[in-house]
Amino acid sequence: MKSHSTIILKKTAALIALCFLFLSLLVPTSKAMASDSIAFILLSRSSAEMKIDESFTLYVLATTSSKVTFKSSKSSVASVNTYGRVTAKKAGSAVITAKINGAEASCRIKVLKTTITLPKKSVTLECDETYALHPVTSTGAEITYSSNK
Repeated sequence: MKSHSTIILKKTAALIALCFLFLSLLVPTSKAMASDSIAFILLSRSSAEMKIDESFTLYVLATTSSKVTFKSSKSSVASVNTYGRVTAKKAGSAVITAKINGAEASCRIKVLKTTITLPKKSVTLECDETYALHPVTSTGAEITYSSNK
């Protein structure tokens, strides 16, 4: 029996192959293509929801072999390196744009705010009594404790 991830990978590979076939019909195959020829670019994702500190890589499908450049509209929210690796920094929204020979494609990023859930909203303790908190964060982030007294 095939795993779910194997089926998804095969479907993704088939979709990428279909995109290459489509692009090959649109773009002339001459070796003498001018460097200023019209480019077409497609990203592996058009949007993503991320937790803080998560990363993923944007893959590029392009009709030219020129170098792709990546840029984030808000690098404090989501940064991107020269290889398309996107990293969530803090809650908010950003747009990652890939450019090549005048063509561009974007991926909208939403970085989710970390929330903390406690099993009880309040606890009343007697003198010298203790209670163990068991909080859970939406992102798995480490929790630090403080008291107002």
